[in-house]
Amino acid sequence: MHQNTAMCKAIDSIQQQVEIELTEHQIDIICDHLYLTFGAGFDEGRKQNSHAKPVVQSKNGKVIKTYNSVTEAAHALSVDKTSISKCVRGKTSNCKGYKFTFAESMENI
Repeated sequence: MHQNTAMCKAIDSIQQQVEIELTEHQIDIICDHLYLTFGAGFDEGRKQNSHAKPVVQSKNGKVIKTYNSVTEAAHALSVDKTSISKCVRGKTSNCKGYKFTFAESMENI
């Protein structure tokens, strides 16, 4: 069984719409990849965090990527979310060599 059946139902639906055939193994690989990449956002039955704030990852003053939340950024970089949380709150200067700020604070610069 897949780690997240909602995600896999979506994959099945897409597969039918584009009329391609995927083996069960290929679907497993896609589901695992999506779960590892976006797992926090696709948890079945879990209420989405409406308090999440977009987070900007930067290095040497250049924006690398914007994430929907601290959790998403932490998941993408394989670090604990408290490391990024401390960075956005100014408790530490960086995490894995990157600076993180809330996107809303970037708009005020």
